[in-house]
Amino acid sequence: MNRALAFLIAAMIGMVGIVSAVPVEPHSPITIARGVGYSYTLSWRGLPGYTYFIQTSLNAAPDSWKYAPVIEFGVGDPLNGHVWGFSSTEPRVFVRLRYTDAPVTGGDPDSADFDGDGISNLDEVVLHGTDPLLIEDTDGDGLTDKQEVLAGTHPFVVDLPQITIQYRWRHGDAWSTGGTTYRIGTDSDGQHTALYSFSSSTFNPVTEAPAAMSPARAFTALQWKNWSPPQELIAHVHSCLAPNFFTNTGGISVIQGSATADCTELQVRLLSSRAVPFPITRKFLQLQRKKINNDPMTYEPLETPSAPVETLTIPANGTVSPAFHRQLPSWTGLAAAPQAFRKEIVLVPIEAAPDVLQVNSDFDEGRIEAATSYALPDCDDPDRRLGAERDHLHGRWATGTKVVEDLHQGWFGLRPYMMPVDFYSGATITITKVKQTDPATGAPESGQVRFYATGVLNSSGYQGIEAYDHAAPGAGQTTHAAVNLVTGGIFAAPGRSVYGSTSDILSTSAFWMEGVKPGKITLRWRIQKGSLDASYTQSFLVATQKSALEWYKEVQYQILLQTKVATGTAVNIDLYHHQNGFNTGAASNVNYVRQLYYYYRQLYKQMPEKFMWAGMAKVAAGPIFAGMSDLTKWLEFQTALVPQGATGGIKTFINDLLLDGQKQIFYDMAWTHRAYMASGLWAIEHVVAKAGDRITNLDAWELIDAGIRVSDTAQINQGNGELLRREQKDVVQKNYNILKTTRLKQPYAIGNAWFGSITVAVGADGLADAGQWLSANSNKNPLNPVAPYTPTFQATVPGGRLDTYEDRWAWTSNPTNGMLEMWLGTSTAGPNFDATKRLFHTSQTMFDAAKPYVYDEHELPRE
Repeated sequence: MNRALAFLIAAMIGMVGIVSAVPVEPHSPITIARGVGYSYTLSWRGLPGYTYFIQTSLNAAPDSWKYAPVIEFGVGDPLNGHVWGFSSTEPRVFVRLRYTDAPVTGGDPDSADFDGDGISNLDEVVLHGTDPLLIEDTDGDGLTDKQEVLAGTHPFVVDLPQITIQYRWRHGDAWSTGGTTYRIGTDSDGQHTALYSFSSSTFNPVTEAPAAMSPARAFTALQWKNWSPPQELIAHVHSCLAPNFFTNTGGISVIQGSATADCTELQVRLLSSRAVPFPITRKFLQLQRKKINNDPMTYEPLETPSAPVETLTIPANGTVSPAFHRQLPSWTGLAAAPQAFRKEIVLVPIEAAPDVLQVNSDFDEGRIEAATSYALPDCDDPDRRLGAERDHLHGRWATGTKVVEDLHQGWFGLRPYMMPVDFYSGATITITKVKQTDPATGAPESGQVRFYATGVLNSSGYQGIEAYDHAAPGAGQTTHAAVNLVTGGIFAAPGRSVYGSTSDILSTSAFWMEGVKPGKITLRWRIQKGSLDASYTQSFLVATQKSALEWYKEVQYQILLQTKVATGTAVNIDLYHHQNGFNTGAASNVNYVRQLYYYYRQLYKQMPEKFMWAGMAKVAAGPIFAGMSDLTKWLEFQTALVPQGATGGIKTFINDLLLDGQKQIFYDMAWTHRAYMASGLWAIEHVVAKAGDRITNLDAWELIDAGIRVSDTAQINQGNGELLRREQKDVVQKNYNILKTTRLKQPYAIGNAWFGSITVAVGADGLADAGQWLSANSNKNPLNPVAPYTPTFQATVPGGRLDTYEDRWAWTSNPTNGMLEMWLGTSTAGPNFDATKRLFHTSQTMFDAAKPYVYDEHELPRE
């Protein structure tokens, strides 16, 4: 098998310092460097054809290694290896690499499936926590992780085998028989449950029950196979079945019993009792059920002052017991007799939403908005479709596949089929979005959710459920009016319902909650029927909590999808390598550069006058694009002389300053803008909480967010200005620092005439200081696309150095005619932009944006 697996123990980090690993060829050097505070950097050289996984552990025990949510593909670049930054306050942490030479289809190790278990590598390390290099049965229940994921069970929870239910129903001497096999599922609290319910009408043909015969009797047997590891299994036989005996022979457990004469319904439930590793809480709606003789069951409010919703909690390491599962009614009270009155308290399970429900904001369904040609987030589909519109570009699913991976499986309130159909007759059941103010923002709660059911009648496999309106904000449009789910509520299916006799919902239906808009939300489930009025209310957060890398991967796929649909050729920006040059050879980066800047254009056009940094980045790209074109022409016109010992030449400008600088800015800024657009400030706060405050400027995003919420332009501009400051000071300065030790040969006289460059003094070696040469030749202002493109850099900062942050920022933010001020429309002398001008210049192609700055537009790369 063409597969090599190995572990490289990289280092142990801690308060005592760094313990380096013994280098292992051919993947060395492998190093860990400590940064400021508790930050560290793991770096190694990746070889072509190898894929690398990172694992961490607090004690290096064999079963304690956990995968980090990152997968790297070796590029074979000895000068620019892989770097992974992380932080830890633990006394010691072990970090190691795991690598394989398994073939990668399509060049994407994230979507590859190295162990062939049907789960992509990225899903294994991010979603399931399983091993992407082994076909395994993590919980040891006899089902592989692949089988568990496909079956909807959990690869870390032992799942029970099948049970078989058999029954016989007798009318005098006539018997009717039946049976079913049911695979035990997993409750939302992680417990194993099998439920089977039937009534006499399902197997009691009238022809077999003449009135003269004796009352109907039932004989029922439950049978299941024990499993390993052993756990206690508790069988609950509800309603009117009296158990006769229980046996366990050869690992086969059997319960048999007979029904009472007046039995009309039989319900059976199997529960496993085991210690839980974390606290489990379930909520139950308390109802009173009463029955007189054979009258239909009625439910009324409690006569006692008990709370309508009861909360039961099992503490961590506690044992789940049958009392925790009081979902199904069991009769108590008087024996059967004429005019006998029976009543009981019924605890009906209420399903809660998760504390955090992610926004379904990625692009798995592959939709493109016709008006803009931009990828449409799954949650923005107005038709509530779950099917993929086109094949996933990483091969994860085909066109038409139901994509529910980013939805929460579950319902809110009373699950529709938990009660008999006639219980809902005459009832009004609603799920309402309650109007409340988010105390953290002082603004109305902004979260939105949608509901779906799969495996339902009268549909192509799923139905959207309309619980409350999703009208756009505006006067009179934010009523959040609720629909009566008993008489309506199936999207685009008039006359159908969720509860009651017109329901499309089956006992086998699955329910899903979709996060649509980020923010806090308060939902209220309510039932009203006669004197019964009970409700359950919950506040929770709708927000996607991903890592910065996961957000970046989402941007990568977004661009991949948009370019594939637009041109037929997908552009993978992960293949952008700055050492391949701007526009020389088949591997050049010109198309990647375009897509970076077009993504900034897209961000600004999607949030105009809000994503001001993105708009400015696109407009300022014009002279940079032109400069790289001119510099590339220079390379063709004259070879730069690089004497021994010098660190570069003109290639340094193109590759290490401009191309790598652009790439580093994109890595730093693109994910934050995508995260904010998809899931608001909550998404960025989550990344900062996990990765540390150096990963972005949270203060800047808080200013932008506050300004957007109250339409404060000054706050929005201030926040965007701080993002620009971060770009120049913290991100790209290291690229400028390269110029401080770079010497280059200036163009010959004919070259100066061609490029319009200014000659600066040279040293004894005949070479010029690269930073000085760039400072003198920065004579076209990126934010003034009108000749003479002033002010130049050294006109604003006489004697300044462009490779020095303070000088560069003085040019950028000069209140008289600084680029930032001109872009925001606040400079006192320079040509200011307004909203119309900003949108016009942001929308330009790179060719049109670069034309005013390039020496010869015929040398510019065409679209």
